[in-house]
Amino acid sequence: MITLAEIRDGVTASWLIVRGNPEGLRGFDFSEAGFWRSFQVIVPLLPAFAIGIAAEHRYLVATDPDLATVPLLVFLAVKLAGEVVNWFGAPLLLAALAGPLGIAPRFAPLITATNWASLLAAILPTLAALGFGIGLLSDRGAGLLGLIGLGASLAIFYRVSRMTTGCSAQIAVVMLLIGLIFAKLIGIVTSHLVG
Repeated sequence: MITLAEIRDGVTASWLIVRGNPEGLRGFDFSEAGFWRSFQVIVPLLPAFAIGIAAEHRYLVATDPDLATVPLLVFLAVKLAGEVVNWFGAPLLLAALAGPLGIAPRFAPLITATNWASLLAAILPTLAALGFGIGLLSDRGAGLLGLIGLGASLAIFYRVSRMTTGCSAQIAVVMLLIGLIFAKLIGIVTSHLVG
Protein backbone atom coordinates (compact mmCIF):
# COMPACT_ATOMS: atom_id res chain seq x y z
CA MET A 1 0.00 0.00 0.00
CA ILE A 2 1.25 3.50 -0.77
CA THR A 3 2.46 5.49 2.20
CA LEU A 4 1.73 9.02 3.39
CA ALA A 5 5.30 9.95 2.44
CA GLU A 6 4.68 8.71 -1.12
CA ILE A 7 1.45 10.71 -1.27
CA ARG A 8 3.27 13.83 -0.08
CA ASP A 9 6.04 13.28 -2.63
CA GLY A 10 3.53 12.63 -5.43
CA VAL A 11 1.57 15.80 -4.69
CA THR A 12 4.78 17.83 -4.36
CA ALA A 13 6.12 16.49 -7.67
CA SER A 14 2.77 17.19 -9.34
CA TRP A 15 2.76 20.73 -8.01
CA LEU A 16 6.26 21.35 -9.38
CA ILE A 17 5.11 20.15 -12.81
CA VAL A 18 2.03 22.38 -12.67
CA ARG A 19 4.34 25.29 -11.97
CA GLY A 20 6.40 24.35 -15.03
CA ASN A 21 9.37 23.02 -13.08
CA PRO A 22 10.80 19.88 -14.74
CA GLU A 23 12.40 18.95 -11.40
CA GLY A 24 8.97 17.60 -10.53
CA LEU A 25 9.61 14.68 -12.85
CA ARG A 26 12.32 13.48 -10.46
CA GLY A 27 9.69 13.06 -7.76
CA PHE A 28 8.03 10.12 -9.52
CA ASP A 29 9.16 6.52 -9.62
CA PHE A 30 9.13 5.79 -13.36
CA SER A 31 10.25 2.17 -12.93
CA GLU A 32 7.91 -0.67 -13.84
CA ALA A 33 7.16 -1.18 -10.14
CA GLY A 34 6.49 2.57 -9.78
CA PHE A 35 4.10 2.45 -12.73
CA TRP A 36 2.02 -0.33 -11.16
CA ARG A 37 2.27 1.22 -7.69
CA SER A 38 0.85 4.51 -8.99
CA PHE A 39 -2.48 2.78 -9.60
CA GLN A 40 -2.81 2.49 -5.81
CA VAL A 41 -3.44 6.25 -5.76
CA ILE A 42 -7.09 5.30 -6.27
CA VAL A 43 -7.23 4.30 -2.59
CA PRO A 44 -6.81 7.84 -1.17
CA LEU A 45 -9.02 9.13 -4.01
CA LEU A 46 -11.97 6.90 -3.07
CA PRO A 47 -13.20 9.24 -0.29
CA ALA A 48 -13.06 12.17 -2.75
CA PHE A 49 -15.02 10.13 -5.29
CA ALA A 50 -17.57 9.18 -2.62
CA ILE A 51 -18.02 12.81 -1.54
CA GLY A 52 -18.60 13.87 -5.14
CA ILE A 53 -21.03 11.04 -5.77
CA ALA A 54 -23.00 11.74 -2.58
CA ALA A 55 -23.27 15.42 -3.58
CA GLU A 56 -24.39 14.40 -7.07
CA HIS A 57 -27.07 12.17 -5.54
CA ARG A 58 -28.25 15.00 -3.27
CA TYR A 59 -28.52 17.37 -6.23
CA LEU A 60 -30.29 14.87 -8.48
CA VAL A 61 -32.80 13.91 -5.80
CA ALA A 62 -33.58 17.60 -5.23
CA THR A 63 -34.09 18.26 -8.95
CA ASP A 64 -35.66 14.95 -10.03
CA PRO A 65 -38.01 13.39 -7.45
CA ASP A 66 -38.03 10.10 -9.41
CA LEU A 67 -34.43 9.56 -8.34
CA ALA A 68 -35.45 9.75 -4.69
CA THR A 69 -36.33 6.05 -5.03
CA VAL A 70 -32.68 5.19 -5.72
CA PRO A 71 -31.00 4.61 -2.34
CA LEU A 72 -27.80 6.53 -1.77
CA LEU A 73 -25.81 3.32 -1.17
CA VAL A 74 -26.93 1.84 -4.51
CA PHE A 75 -26.15 5.11 -6.30
CA LEU A 76 -22.78 5.26 -4.54
CA ALA A 77 -21.87 1.64 -5.38
CA VAL A 78 -22.74 1.98 -9.07
CA LYS A 79 -20.99 5.33 -9.47
CA LEU A 80 -17.90 4.17 -7.53
CA ALA A 81 -17.73 1.13 -9.81
CA GLY A 82 -17.77 3.57 -12.72
CA GLU A 83 -14.88 5.52 -11.20
CA VAL A 84 -12.87 2.30 -10.87
CA VAL A 85 -13.63 1.37 -14.50
CA ASN A 86 -12.51 4.84 -15.55
CA TRP A 87 -9.36 4.67 -13.40
CA PHE A 88 -8.15 1.49 -15.06
CA GLY A 89 -9.95 1.75 -18.41
CA ALA A 90 -8.72 5.17 -19.49
CA PRO A 91 -5.04 4.09 -19.35
CA LEU A 92 -5.93 0.93 -21.30
CA LEU A 93 -7.60 3.03 -23.98
CA LEU A 94 -4.65 5.40 -24.08
CA ALA A 95 -2.26 2.43 -24.29
CA ALA A 96 -4.08 1.28 -27.44
CA LEU A 97 -3.70 4.76 -28.91
CA ALA A 98 -0.16 5.46 -27.68
CA GLY A 99 1.47 4.37 -30.95
CA PRO A 100 -0.69 6.51 -33.25
CA LEU A 101 -0.36 9.45 -30.86
CA GLY A 102 3.44 9.07 -30.85
CA ILE A 103 3.73 8.70 -27.08
CA ALA A 104 4.42 4.97 -26.81
CA PRO A 105 8.00 5.35 -25.48
CA ARG A 106 6.79 7.67 -22.69
CA PHE A 107 3.43 6.01 -22.01
CA ALA A 108 4.37 4.50 -18.62
CA PRO A 109 5.80 7.78 -17.21
CA LEU A 110 2.70 9.61 -18.47
CA ILE A 111 0.34 7.27 -16.63
CA THR A 112 2.50 7.23 -13.49
CA ALA A 113 2.60 11.03 -13.28
CA THR A 114 -1.07 11.37 -14.23
CA ASN A 115 -2.13 8.96 -11.49
CA TRP A 116 -0.20 10.92 -8.87
CA ALA A 117 -1.39 14.27 -10.25
CA SER A 118 -4.96 13.04 -9.78
CA LEU A 119 -4.58 13.75 -6.06
CA LEU A 120 -3.90 17.41 -6.77
CA ALA A 121 -6.60 17.57 -9.44
CA ALA A 122 -9.23 16.23 -7.03
CA ILE A 123 -8.92 19.04 -4.49
CA LEU A 124 -11.25 21.71 -5.90
CA PRO A 125 -13.96 19.35 -7.17
CA THR A 126 -13.98 17.62 -3.78
CA LEU A 127 -14.24 20.93 -1.93
CA ALA A 128 -17.14 21.94 -4.18
CA ALA A 129 -18.94 18.65 -3.57
CA LEU A 130 -18.28 18.77 0.17
CA GLY A 131 -19.45 22.37 0.40
CA PHE A 132 -22.67 21.50 -1.40
CA GLY A 133 -23.13 18.26 0.51
CA ILE A 134 -23.00 19.92 3.92
CA GLY A 135 -24.94 22.99 2.83
CA LEU A 136 -22.16 25.59 2.83
CA LEU A 137 -22.49 26.14 -0.93
CA SER A 138 -25.60 26.49 -3.05
CA ASP A 139 -25.89 24.31 -6.14
CA ARG A 140 -24.73 27.31 -8.21
CA GLY A 141 -21.79 28.04 -5.94
CA ALA A 142 -20.75 24.39 -5.94
CA GLY A 143 -21.24 24.27 -9.71
CA LEU A 144 -19.00 27.29 -10.21
CA LEU A 145 -16.29 25.92 -7.91
CA GLY A 146 -16.62 22.53 -9.61
CA LEU A 147 -16.23 24.15 -13.03
CA ILE A 148 -13.14 26.00 -11.84
CA GLY A 149 -11.90 22.66 -10.47
CA LEU A 150 -12.49 20.99 -13.84
CA GLY A 151 -10.50 23.75 -15.54
CA ALA A 152 -7.70 23.36 -13.01
CA SER A 153 -7.72 19.57 -13.46
CA LEU A 154 -7.47 19.91 -17.23
CA ALA A 155 -4.59 22.36 -16.82
CA ILE A 156 -2.82 19.94 -14.46
CA PHE A 157 -3.24 16.97 -16.79
CA TYR A 158 -2.25 19.08 -19.82
CA ARG A 159 0.98 20.13 -18.13
CA VAL A 160 1.70 16.55 -16.99
CA SER A 161 1.10 15.28 -20.54
CA ARG A 162 3.43 17.83 -22.08
CA MET A 163 6.21 17.39 -19.54
CA THR A 164 6.22 13.61 -19.29
CA THR A 165 5.90 12.85 -23.00
CA GLY A 166 7.36 15.94 -24.66
CA CYS A 167 4.34 15.84 -26.98
CA SER A 168 2.92 18.80 -28.87
CA ALA A 169 0.10 20.93 -27.48
CA GLN A 170 -2.26 19.34 -30.01
CA ILE A 171 -1.46 15.80 -28.88
CA ALA A 172 -1.86 16.82 -25.23
CA VAL A 173 -5.30 18.27 -26.02
CA VAL A 174 -6.26 15.10 -27.91
CA MET A 175 -5.26 12.99 -24.88
CA LEU A 176 -7.35 15.24 -22.61
CA LEU A 177 -10.33 14.89 -24.95
CA ILE A 178 -9.95 11.11 -25.03
CA GLY A 179 -9.98 11.05 -21.23
CA LEU A 180 -12.96 13.38 -20.99
CA ILE A 181 -15.00 11.46 -23.56
CA PHE A 182 -14.20 8.12 -21.92
CA ALA A 183 -15.17 9.47 -18.47
CA LYS A 184 -18.38 10.95 -19.90
CA LEU A 185 -19.32 7.62 -21.49
CA ILE A 186 -18.75 5.83 -18.18
CA GLY A 187 -20.87 8.49 -16.47
CA ILE A 188 -23.70 8.00 -18.98
CA VAL A 189 -23.65 4.24 -18.47
CA THR A 190 -23.64 4.48 -14.66
CA SER A 191 -26.38 7.13 -14.70
CA HIS A 192 -28.50 4.85 -16.89
CA LEU A 193 -27.92 1.99 -14.46
CA VAL A 194 -29.22 3.96 -11.49
CA GLY A 195 -32.19 5.58 -13.05
